[in-house]
Amino acid sequence: MHEMCHMYAETVLHLASTSNRGIYHNGVFRSVAEAHGLVVERDAKYGWSHTSPSDALIDWILVNDIQEIKLNRDEPTAYHIPGGPKAANGGAEGAKPKVDRSGTRRYVCPKCGTIIRATREVRVICADCMLPFVQT
Repeated sequence: MHEMCHMYAETVLHLASTSNRGIYHNGVFRSVAEAHGLVVERDAKYGWSHTSPSDALIDWILVNDIQEIKLNRDEPTAYHIPGGPKAANGGAEGAKPKVDRSGTRRYVCPKCGTIIRATREVRVICADCMLPFVQT
């Protein structure tokens, strides 16, 4: 999941998710990871690098009857989720969208990289690519 967020940021959004030779995880990584259901914590040396699944992500995994999932690249085996879909309790809130101090949200076209900003949550399609913008 962690590595998927790096790939998404860099190949779909065309934004760098790390600096310092791939060691320091920046705010782009944090935004993408939170948007994909990970809880992100900051480390003084490695930036926004410590990730764990949010309650909403765990609920989604359980509801979709996924029995094993590899959460980190260094895990030798996948993490087994006991209980299957019957263990999901629902109602958990996902990660909050990122909003800057002025109250604006940033959206990026996943294909062409066009950036737009909005003062409220919007659902916008890029007229050139016919794809929905993704909030970052």
